[in-house]
Amino acid sequence: MSQWPALDGRFACLSGLKYSFDPDCPSGDRVHSVTKIDGSEFDLSEEAWYTLAVKYFIALGKDGYTAFNDPSVEWLSDPDSAMGIQDIIV
Repeated sequence: MSQWPALDGRFACLSGLKYSFDPDCPSGDRVHSVTKIDGSEFDLSEEAWYTLAVKYFIALGKDGYTAFNDPSVEWLSDPDSAMGIQDIIV
């Protein structure tokens, strides 16, 4: 959503979550609520930790997803040793 309203709006593809956003807010402040499909709360606090499976291209920060380059990201699978596997876990 960082590039909204550009056609390459950079909408993350999520599974099991629902979110709403306000396109009038500045980039980085557009997402206003995230819940699980069952309606329960999804913790977006700085202290929350989650395991994600992402494409190597995205994990490298491509398409604007530079958050994966943050030093706080703990890699569970080394992308250099993935031996051709397209997906890695961060």
